[in-house]
Amino acid sequence: MEKAVLILDMPKSCIECPLSYKAELLSEGNFLYRQLYRCNAQPEDVEDVYLPNILKEKPEWCPLHLQE
Repeated sequence: MEKAVLILDMPKSCIECPLSYKAELLSEGNFLYRQLYRCNAQPEDVEDVYLPNILKEKPEWCPLHLQE
């Protein structure tokens, strides 16, 4: 199988990452209270399917890392 490399600016958090996406909008009646995000690069063995700390920092399982 051929290999490819994607070069992008290293995001500081999931919200800045091009691999994250809006997955589900939770609402109750007329009140919108939470947007849930997921990651296209999330491994299958991660228990929580949503990104828990999207505004803080990358999770430990994130495959993006700096190449020096």
